[in-house]
Amino acid sequence: MITNTPKHPRVLSSLRILRDRPFTDHTSAIRSVAILNIECTSDGPRFGQAHAIFDRTESRADILRGIVERVPAGATLITRPPDRIDPSEPNADHFGPSDIQLIKAARQDLDINLIDCLDEDLLQVAAAFALGLAGPGSSLAAQIRCAPAEAQVLWLAFLWTQFEQADRSSLSSAFEAWRAIELARQPHA
Repeated sequence: MITNTPKHPRVLSSLRILRDRPFTDHTSAIRSVAILNIECTSDGPRFGQAHAIFDRTESRADILRGIVERVPAGATLITRPPDRIDPSEPNADHFGPSDIQLIKAARQDLDINLIDCLDEDLLQVAAAFALGLAGPGSSLAAQIRCAPAEAQVLWLAFLWTQFEQADRSSLSSAFEAWRAIELARQPHA
């Protein structure tokens, strides 16, 4: 049987940028960033995760520069779309470029894919892999704490909806093994 399902990219990064208010609010600030990097090598997939938390005084430019530095060269970058800006509203363009537009301008080697999916769908994926997400109405602290899991769930949703069964099975199994190792490394409270 011939399928047109694509193979998983050799290098993929899943990005979660968390702001304390919608992007369209001029007082909005980036408060957390989580990046999951997956590199598919001949020796098998390698996973890496970075998570950073910022106070309101951190410069947007410095935070975005940090993201740009942590995404591997030539990667496929997936993230959710920024807050919607209604172009019919007066002065809709005064918000300036979104975070992802600035990342794209700085890193033209990236293949950026905006994954527009329902929160309910991501919650189902999270439940299937026993990953905790902050639900609707959660505090900023809970959202920050769950940002790494959100980057993971976004990638898992992308994996399971876009790629061949062989990629889905092998990569999700490797992910679960990596995750078990990462959890074992964490100090127990």
